[in-house]
Amino acid sequence: MIALTSKIARQITYDTSQRSEVMRCVRYWAAKSLEPKTAAELSGQSYYLDSYAFNRRLPELELMGLVKSSGTRKEGRICEVKGTKCMTWSLVVKAVA
Repeated sequence: MIALTSKIARQITYDTSQRSEVMRCVRYWAAKSLEPKTAAELSGQSYYLDSYAFNRRLPELELMGLVKSSGTRKEGRICEVKGTKCMTWSLVVKAVA
């Protein structure tokens, strides 16, 4: 039987790995264009995550202050992948003093 602490550690590692991959994709698109991207558009650059994983991890990264959203779906734009109106996400640029 796996100890509870091992299960928790595995889940934390899994979540951290997914957040790292999402940030890699956000940084990639931020470097290529200034236009914010939807979760489905961002997932197109991922090696192993789908748009559902992006939809779970992007709000977590927003709470951490690393990305920002358009606010609501109404304030978003038509997604190039899905063809429906979706929230957009962009990298938070922090000023260096």
